[in-house]
Amino acid sequence: MSWGKAILVFVAFYVVAGLVTYAVPDWLRQASNGTTSYLPPFLALAFFGVWAAASGNRAGWYNLTGSAIFVVSVICRMVDPLVCADFLLGTHFLWHVFNGLMLAVLLAAVVRFGKMRGVGEKAVGE
Repeated sequence: MSWGKAILVFVAFYVVAGLVTYAVPDWLRQASNGTTSYLPPFLALAFFGVWAAASGNRAGWYNLTGSAIFVVSVICRMVDPLVCADFLLGTHFLWHVFNGLMLAVLLAAVVRFGKMRGVGEKAVGE
């Protein structure tokens, strides 16, 4: 896709994701230990993963895998205050472990499917 279209899709997506996040009720923000603020990056991983996979780009499946890992990560962060009373180590460290795993999966997609362009070479669709 062209740079102009990519920027337009990106901005439109984050406006919508921001509005959805803003619309989350306060009680849900508090009940989820503030994890609703991570809704935009999760939606981005899922949305662009579906888009890429539907376009035949195998990197989309890596994004979808990353979004599934992110759900597990957020759950670990969300339940940490409940678990800490009985399990002193808590689950917050798992939030970091799963986020690292998610980033590794996304970087693997870049390494495996990303293409370096030479100077002056145009991207597909430009």
